[in-house]
Amino acid sequence: MAISFNSIPTNNRTQITAIEFDSSRALQGPGEKPYKVLIIGQMIEDETATSGLADPNVAYLVSGTGSEATRLFGRSSIIRQAITSFKDNNLYNEVYAIGLADHGSGVARVATFTVGAPVRTGTISLMVGGIEVTTSVLSTDTAAQAAGKLRTALLAVEGLPFSVGSLSTASVPLTAKNKGTAANDILIVKKDYGNLDCGCTISVAATTAGSTDPALATAIANIPDDHFDAVIFCNRESTGVNLLLSELDDRNGPMIQKEGILYIGCKDTVTNLSTLGNTYNSKYLTIFGHNSIASNPWEIVGAAVGKVIDSIARDPARPLHTLSLSKIIGLSGQIGFERPDRNTLLYNGISPIRHNAQGEISLDEVISTYKTNSLGDSDTSYLMVNTLYTLGYIRWDLRRAIDQRFPRVKLANDGTRYAAGQAIVTPKIMKAFVVGKFTDWETIGLVEGFTQFKNDLIVERNISNPNRLDIEMGPDLVNQLVMVGVKVSFLL
Repeated sequence: MAISFNSIPTNNRTQITAIEFDSSRALQGPGEKPYKVLIIGQMIEDETATSGLADPNVAYLVSGTGSEATRLFGRSSIIRQAITSFKDNNLYNEVYAIGLADHGSGVARVATFTVGAPVRTGTISLMVGGIEVTTSVLSTDTAAQAAGKLRTALLAVEGLPFSVGSLSTASVPLTAKNKGTAANDILIVKKDYGNLDCGCTISVAATTAGSTDPALATAIANIPDDHFDAVIFCNRESTGVNLLLSELDDRNGPMIQKEGILYIGCKDTVTNLSTLGNTYNSKYLTIFGHNSIASNPWEIVGAAVGKVIDSIARDPARPLHTLSLSKIIGLSGQIGFERPDRNTLLYNGISPIRHNAQGEISLDEVISTYKTNSLGDSDTSYLMVNTLYTLGYIRWDLRRAIDQRFPRVKLANDGTRYAAGQAIVTPKIMKAFVVGKFTDWETIGLVEGFTQFKNDLIVERNISNPNRLDIEMGPDLVNQLVMVGVKVSFLL
């Protein structure tokens, strides 16, 4: 029998017209890759009878717009805030999350605010990690009375990341509900209400710094055997970052092929952010940096990654700059880094967040921390995250297409005189198939240079293993328009 059937037997003598279906040629054109996100951060176990119910170090699919994250990880938790921020900017990509229990020896951050006496009747407002807490005070109130009113307002806020302590004179301590270093980055600052402001001062003193973060080994071991195109880590402590980068090095490799990039965030000066960016040299790490945003770093990362993956899922090669971040709160009266500072950060492995005078918060260029090759030479091969995402899509689509088209085939040399209908592939057949895939990628704007690709493409049988077919291809990826230079040579 010349035709290679999958199910119809060759030794049947009974009457039947046997017809089988074969889907190996069913899928045409470029595939629709699913994009998924993993978020890792601290939870609050059993925060209430109905929240914080997840088991630590276990991955959960988080559905809906926020209530499920509260049920699993606790309303006041760091990871819940990151999940909510992601979903505020992206409702359609799957989100998995792993909650981390606080370390048994963890120390909670304690910050104490002290209120001065009101100058006039009006509003007193405190920003706590992007949450605005306001109350009214009278010009006749003492400092202690004003502080007491603000304390009462804080106690009424659901999801506040701090426990509110007792009033002492005009001071109130705030204790982070998650222990460790992450809470040290929560901004606590007075908000000026202009003509409505009561005129009292609010000073914030760092009573105790948070320390000792959760270990990540168990959580990493429990990451599902699936691809996660983005991994958000709601901290930036180097031990955890390096452990996750080691995991991603393996997952991005040719034998696992589960592409993913790690994202973290930090609020600091240009100098300190540059130092942080130069601590790492990984194509699998992106650090978002800012200096004028009240929202927490993990909320900013959640929003940024939400927009990144939303765009990448539609077109991995399209630039990401100017994408606006929803529900991220800027500091009143402040703007973000100016262009020269943003340029400096981009040369030091930091992806700056833009914050303009109109209060709009958006992405600048989104880059990796990869700057030099193994020899220490400057290397921009993996500078733009679009490069890895485009390569990741091409690899996924080619693997999917080959697995679908040639699931159970024989391998023969070019020129073999086999009958039509045989399940056989030769180097020439595979070469034509790969060229066809290139035209798919060219059609959707991921690659260019068809003639160069076709001329450079090599498909050959492995010299040592007769059951192996080797392919070398060099797709020319399309680039991102970042700058336009115009010289005006005018005439009079």
